[in-house]
Amino acid sequence: MLFRSALHARMKKRLRERQWQRAFDIWKHLRQQTLTSPELFLDAVYCLTKMQQTREAVQLLDESLRTYKIEGTASFFGRVGDMALEIDNPTAQQVAERAYKSAIAKLSSRVTQ
Repeated sequence: MLFRSALHARMKKRLRERQWQRAFDIWKHLRQQTLTSPELFLDAVYCLTKMQQTREAVQLLDESLRTYKIEGTASFFGRVGDMALEIDNPTAQQVAERAYKSAIAKLSSRVTQ
């Protein structure tokens, strides 16, 4: 996890520097090593949207929902929904709807416990 944290910090630095491709390359490396996290998924989607790769961004948002279906937090699902809503296409809107439903389910389960 220390390796992932160090590379995520480097990725965040590239994001601040607006070096979208270099930041995304770090994501790809971490993904190949199976060292992802919800936050890393969202940062990778941000890179893709900045590089005008909206189809890939929507695919990655959808993948993040599947990957963190169980352990994702309501906040994570809400952020996925917000990011998907910013992409103007029907598939992104469907991803947003699923993300918000997951966020509501997480919040509901916390209230009933």
